[in-house]
Amino acid sequence: MIVKLQVTKVSIIQSSKIVTLLYALFGMIYVPLGILGLAFGEDKDKIGAVFLILGPLWTSIIGFVFFAFSGALYNFLAKWVGGFEVHMADVTEPGSFDSKGE
Repeated sequence: MIVKLQVTKVSIIQSSKIVTLLYALFGMIYVPLGILGLAFGEDKDKIGAVFLILGPLWTSIIGFVFFAFSGALYNFLAKWVGGFEVHMADVTEPGSFDSKGE
């Protein structure tokens, strides 16, 4: 049996916290580059290296702010046009896939 569900509202703060953690992880990409810049870069490049080391912090802040705005906008618009639609199926029915996907 297929069930059609609709996401009519997202929790702004909870969703933003998850996105903040993801952006912090993605921001870790910049840290090794910043360390290399501090260790081997010229004096004029040190400020950029520090900015790269702080990458997880600034990507987290930007991610939180923009996702909070996007979540609020989604909630506002979903009132009039509806939310995302998801089709879900009960995979424990006979003849369908089992929980292992086999």
